[in-house]
Order: sequence, then C-alpha cells, then structure tokens
Amino acid sequence: MEVVLLPLPGPASNNKFPCSLSSSTAAATSYFRRRRIVAVTNSTPSSSAEAEEDIQIEEIRVCTNRTCRRQGSFQTLDTLTALAPPNVAVKSSGCLGRCGAGPNLVALPAATFVSHCGTTARAVEILVALVLLSRRRRGGGVSNSDGANANKNIEKIANKSLEALALRNKARNELLHNNNFSQADLFLSQAYICQGDAFLALNQFDSAHNSYMASLETDPSLRRSKAFKARIANLEKLTTGNMP
Repeated sequence: MEVVLLPLPGPASNNKFPCSLSSSTAAATSYFRRRRIVAVTNSTPSSSAEAEEDIQIEEIRVCTNRTCRRQGSFQTLDTLTALAPPNVAVKSSGCLGRCGAGPNLVALPAATFVSHCGTTARAVEILVALVLLSRRRRGGGVSNSDGANANKNIEKIANKSLEALALRNKARNELLHNNNFSQADLFLSQAYICQGDAFLALNQFDSAHNSYMASLETDPSLRRSKAFKARIANLEKLTTGNMP
C-alpha cells in the first residue's frame, strides 16, 4: 500500500471574481490553507514504467451509498461530472468502505482512494490535484518545476473551474426559472471561457480549443472581443510550440 500526498496549493492569489463567486472562491482558499489531500492507493507497481501507466487517471467513482449520500456525495458527483476533463469518466458507485469518513471516491486504474469530499470546493481541489499528479507522473502537465509557481497554477485552475461551475448554474437558473434565454447564453458562454482557461492551464490544448469554440458558438459577438482574440492567439502559440 502506498500513500500519495497530493500538492498543497500556495497562498491565495489576488485574482478578482464576481461577487456571486466570492463564497465559492473563499471556500476553495479555506480548504487550500487547511488541508492536503492524502490519497491511499493499493497499487504496488514493480517498475517505474508500470508506475507511470498506473497513475494515469481514467475514471473517478463516487460512492452514493446511504452514508456518503447523507454527507453530500451527489453534490460531489455533479461537480466532478461537470468539470472533469473529457478523458476522465465520472460515475457513481456503491460503498467503497470507510463509511463515516465520506463522501468517498476512488480514482482508477491507480485505485487512489480519497475521503472527506463533501463540498464543491473540495471536489474541485481533488480533481485538479489528481489530474495534475497524473500528468506529472507521465511527463506531461505543468512544465514549470518551481514549487511556488506550480501551486499558484493549481489554485488558478481550481478557481477557474469553480467560476465556470457557478456561471453554468446561473445559466441554468436563468433558463429554468426566468425563461431568459439571452442571459442564459451569456452566462453559458462565459462558463465555456473559464472552462477553456482551466484546460489551457492544464496544457490540454484540444479541450481548451473546444471550450473556446463552444463559447463562440453560444455568443458570436465574441469575435469582436479583444480579450477573446488574445485567448485564441495564445492558444495557437502554445499549440504550435508544443508540436513535435
């Protein structure tokens, strides 16, 4: 049995977010400061090659059994489903053990077990840490080796993910409760941009491109936005620089 200590993000950044997102961002920062993610994996690979192969996250299963459900596992499942990269499947699961310490989840195929995942901020923190750990182990992901900068990158991705989720929920509320399609499209477009920014920070350029294009399809007026054009130009530059 191997115990993996996932990265602990650094001090809160000075990024400004809309007032409606302040509680989510504050919650994320609170978790970042108070705890690290201790994940227990049952895999004991016999070689470094096997270790790199095992650590690649392909699927996350969230326990939705009675005890974990009472502790908020459905919220965790919804958050991970909304924010997980396209190459990571998120599914519900029966009891994973350790009842009372949940909500619990496991990342496969490395069998990485994580407990106490009962809030949106905690779910985002875990997802970002698992994805970044997976990419580092196989030689991808964040290229900056400086610990402080890497920690800032983790927090940036988490905050962008929280912002995207909040905007997506706003879009849903505008559509379902106010029947305001134009405002819903505006929120959804901004959510896609935040999602693209998070993918870009993860060096997942194809996913970032798809998110930006989805934003443009939702709000064609972005073609005239200097900020959006700058994002696309930066993405193209990074994509070209990482081509073999």
